[in-house]
Amino acid sequence: MSGIEKTREEWLKEQYPALFDTTREAKLPVWAQFKLDDLRELLLAEAADNDGLRADIERQSETIDHLRRGSA
Repeated sequence: MSGIEKTREEWLKEQYPALFDTTREAKLPVWAQFKLDDLRELLLAEAADNDGLRADIERQSETIDHLRRGSA
């Protein structure tokens, strides 16, 4: 990934700021607060996996490009 690309986590936080803003959660029942925490953790874990896969794809694409240039 280039340095200017946003991580998936950054993108999620920008696209869904209310999901990551916990200021109003105190009014919710405790069970709902835990469910929202679980949802956020799951989203961020998936975001990290997504970033890892994107990095793998980019590395493999660079390797393929290098091999193509070498065999040309």
